[in-house]
Amino acid sequence: MTTQLEITFISAFKLVGMGVGIPLLLLFFTGMFTAILQAVTQVQDQILGYFPKIVLTFILLLVAGPTFLNLVKSLLAECMKMASFGR
Repeated sequence: MTTQLEITFISAFKLVGMGVGIPLLLLFFTGMFTAILQAVTQVQDQILGYFPKIVLTFILLLVAGPTFLNLVKSLLAECMKMASFGR
């Protein structure tokens, strides 16, 4: 495997990682917002902590799931094509 091919693989993995990871940050910020809201209002009900994250996770998977799948599928196809030409 040549150095140029390795650099191409790494940059492709980074792009897909960012494409999939950045929308998942929305879940992180939702959890942080919920925790801050619970701390400020002193409402410590467990369902208030989990419900928004669960709902947002399902919405994110429904809306962005096909896009995530296409990103990963195209990365795999491109890697397989580059690996076969790299021999």
